[in-house]
Amino acid sequence: MYFKSLNGKSLSAVMLCVVFALSSCKKDFPPIFKGGHSGNPVVVVAGYESNGTNNVAKYWIDGQEIELSDGTHNATANSIFVSDNDVYVAGMNSGAVYWKNNREIRLSGNNASSIFVSGNDVYVGGSDSTHAVYWKNGNKIILEKSNLSVNFNSFAVYSIFVSGNDVYAAGFDDQNAVYWKNGSEFFLTAYTPEFEGTAHANSIYVSGSDVFVVGYVNSSGSVFPQVLYWKNGVLVPLSVADDPGQANSVFVSGSDVYIAGMHEANPHFVATAAYWKNGNSILLPLTEMNSSANSIFVSGSHVYVAGYEFVASQESYAVYWKDEVETKLTDGTHDAIATSIFIK
Repeated sequence: MYFKSLNGKSLSAVMLCVVFALSSCKKDFPPIFKGGHSGNPVVVVAGYESNGTNNVAKYWIDGQEIELSDGTHNATANSIFVSDNDVYVAGMNSGAVYWKNNREIRLSGNNASSIFVSGNDVYVGGSDSTHAVYWKNGNKIILEKSNLSVNFNSFAVYSIFVSGNDVYAAGFDDQNAVYWKNGSEFFLTAYTPEFEGTAHANSIYVSGSDVFVVGYVNSSGSVFPQVLYWKNGVLVPLSVADDPGQANSVFVSGSDVYIAGMHEANPHFVATAAYWKNGNSILLPLTEMNSSANSIFVSGSHVYVAGYEFVASQESYAVYWKDEVETKLTDGTHDAIATSIFIK
């Protein structure tokens, strides 16, 4: 996924190289899940907030904050998944980690960007120092790269999805947006090393036999990237295809395709959080100057979107929107971002 840097007011990838160690910690698990819940929708949002020195990984359950890291090192919560009454969060805390019910499980890599639970199996996508990888129940699987791009200098998995026995991972390989199915790599773009820019696949969703991927291409010199969306490897134009923007998350509900991200909605280069339903864009209301949407989840007739908003040179707020109504999760005292949303 692609997030705003907490050290500035611009969009940047969360790519942190850190050391690997084995340890775990246990924090109190939120009471709302101890014996199940009432059946009403529960909004679970992952993200991180600066303590003034380091980023603290955390998540919120119906606005109740739960910290996953102690703030002594930079940490991020990048992706959240709820299975039965268990909460899984993937992120970074001095290396790739995921948390199950607030218990930290360390992985042999740099950063964990995405998590998906299928039955008793936990899949986490990310990267180590040499490969795009994913982990199944803590065991690392290396995703090999083909020869379309010859630099082989940068790579990552940003999103993972499991459908039946098939494991899909989306990310990038050098300049190109790619996805893998059961370890086989498929290029969504075909830029050569001479291309001065990057293309990333930020999110993948599988519905039946259809594979949906969203991302962006950022050419050298452009202020904002361009929204990209593929269905079964074929580029699908959006209604704002000629406008600057970025697609960060995709969700399919029935025959409807929802995409969350941002686009530059006016000539003053103001980033505005948005989502698209079947190609039609909906700008999300904001109380600050700039905003972006990082994650989308559809439950019944309700559309939930998580992200952040900020004014230049001021602290950002972690926020989510339900049916275009905004809820701020933080008070703006420190920089904060909401990265992922799940409805239980």
